[in-house]
Amino acid sequence: MKKKITTTIFIAGISIYFLLNSVFAENNFSSVGMAGSFNNWNPNDPAYQFQNSGNGKWEYTNLFYEGEHKFKFVMNKGWDIHRGVEQNGKLIQPGGDIILKITKTGFYKIVIDFIQDDWSYSEAEQNKPLADIDVEPFYIANEKITLSAGLSKPRPEKKILEYFWSQASADKIKLNNLPVKTELSFLELPPQKPGVYNLKLNVNDGVDGIAKHFKINVKQALFIEGGDLKKIEIFSENNGIYSIVLNIEKAGIKKFAIFESRSRKNKLSPIDNKTIVSPSGEKIIFGKTGKDFKVKFNKPGYAHLIYNSTRSEFSISMTNAFLFQFETKNTEFKKQLPDKTDFIVKRVSIAGSFNNWNPKIDYLKQTPDGNFQLLLPLKDGEYKYKFIVNDRYWISDMNKNIQHDNDGNAIIFSGEKGSDFGAVEEYKINFPAIKHLPDNIDYYNVCANDKIDIRIRILEKDAEKVYIKYSLKKRSFIESGLNKLYTKNGFDYYGIILTKPKNSNILKYYFKINDGNRTAYLNNKGCSEKEPASDYFSAEMKIKFATPDWAKNVIWYQIMTDRFRNGDPSNDPDGVVPPWRWDWFKPFNEKEKNNFYGGGAIWERCFGGDIQGLIESLDYLESIGITGIYLNPMFEAVSMHKYDGSTNIILQITDISMTILVIKAMLLKLKKMRVLILKNGHIQKLINSS
Repeated sequence: MKKKITTTIFIAGISIYFLLNSVFAENNFSSVGMAGSFNNWNPNDPAYQFQNSGNGKWEYTNLFYEGEHKFKFVMNKGWDIHRGVEQNGKLIQPGGDIILKITKTGFYKIVIDFIQDDWSYSEAEQNKPLADIDVEPFYIANEKITLSAGLSKPRPEKKILEYFWSQASADKIKLNNLPVKTELSFLELPPQKPGVYNLKLNVNDGVDGIAKHFKINVKQALFIEGGDLKKIEIFSENNGIYSIVLNIEKAGIKKFAIFESRSRKNKLSPIDNKTIVSPSGEKIIFGKTGKDFKVKFNKPGYAHLIYNSTRSEFSISMTNAFLFQFETKNTEFKKQLPDKTDFIVKRVSIAGSFNNWNPKIDYLKQTPDGNFQLLLPLKDGEYKYKFIVNDRYWISDMNKNIQHDNDGNAIIFSGEKGSDFGAVEEYKINFPAIKHLPDNIDYYNVCANDKIDIRIRILEKDAEKVYIKYSLKKRSFIESGLNKLYTKNGFDYYGIILTKPKNSNILKYYFKINDGNRTAYLNNKGCSEKEPASDYFSAEMKIKFATPDWAKNVIWYQIMTDRFRNGDPSNDPDGVVPPWRWDWFKPFNEKEKNNFYGGGAIWERCFGGDIQGLIESLDYLESIGITGIYLNPMFEAVSMHKYDGSTNIILQITDISMTILVIKAMLLKLKKMRVLILKNGHIQKLINSS
């Protein structure tokens, strides 16, 4: 195997890493595994590793659940070498997803033959017991953890005699009572520190079984009580950011307590001990004061509480939210399960367009009646989603009042629509439809040290002119007209960018709306036809999100290299679509004619775009004012967009020296043009692997 070559090129302060690697020799691998829908496409899953049976064949036997599973064969526990399937069923790299159809839950033997580029599967006898465990998404630090191995399966007519629990030697934090052998099917662990623990369970029913490798994720929790809550609630946590949405039923002062354990230890509250007035999204420094704190809500609604544990910053802002509900008593959902008998719902998560369809982020909480629900903050707009039951089954929402698309995804709309407020009437301003939230970054955003972006929502075609009247440093009010920015969901959005004077911290303002001979005013108390003399909106002129100086005035142009320009046809891969403007829905080859959306068909289209084509277009990009190029990942990958690429190969090429020259030529020209280039994808992993 040739030695890896790593080249680092710097331009405009941004480093770009290209890992240039020679093509692997055919079948040069030491392990074979499976990565698919059953293990979150993890190529390094120790539970799906094959045994070498000789003569180019590898075998694997395990339990598979009824249903259709998608997967690929992966070698050396990564994606550098893998096999998908061609239209004729032969194995090829990259190939399409392989379909494994299991008609009955049971043990199956899978055989891959690398000499024939073929694979097969068949029912198999269970010749070993199978260790299995139901792991919760996370466990709470400093609370007892109970692990149940009740899902483990002995051989037919046998019973499990012994359970063996152990921990990976590489774990830095060790569990005190492991390893341990026990006749009990569960294990109780004492309170643990936050962290991820790599464990292994094996069983014995007279012979040693097939081990189960698993992780337990122990998180530091954050609890809240008070306000309108009827019981203690727990925050959601992601990378040290804790969040929760509360339904504030009535305006007024609410008393809360936030603490780090159910025993109410380590209470957190503002270090200045002040009441938080009119939640504005302002970041407030919290500390372990041991005290409760108060929040004054000017109106009812949904409050989004966020705590950044790294910075000890706490914020509260009013938000839109949607209550997702999964009713276990509605047995219609069982019709979507392959195995409908004796099914128990243990946990439910939700995946949708609001969380990048990730089933591991948002888990619903079980209510006393056995159902599940989650109150999730959502911006105005349309969303699609599905429930995931027991981390395995993707289920359509069975609520008959919710629309669905052709794939069974539920469709919801969060927020308000213009139609909710009735038709527009001539020379009559619809007060309830007018909206401005000074605590919401979409309506009030200090976008730079000296710039404030202010916006207001009005019913579509309900205003002829909109103005803002504002005061700085206790001076008289200044009136400025707002521009109509866009129309969305039946509303017109108007905005203005104000210049913030130096040494001024508070902006006081209100709005004036004209429609013919009618005029309305909006201040912190609401809408009125009388111009306000007090109760103005009052907001800090402090930046909430600092944009790096180098990016403030960049005009970006995103490029997917394969689809941009073919500058060097000599480097085209096989099967390039000849006409640059090919009719997308017209089959290009026999694979597409036979199965347009099948494996290895339309997904393998490439148009020959390359770096040389990008170089030839730089003058054009400069002529239209582009000052930054955002390149799609350049990893070797199955797709043309490359976001599914390998983590340690960017370009798979044969003439390394020539390609480096082309890249250098592009970067030198960009440097002369003073154009930034931002390379997208797995940069840190590249640094680690090189």
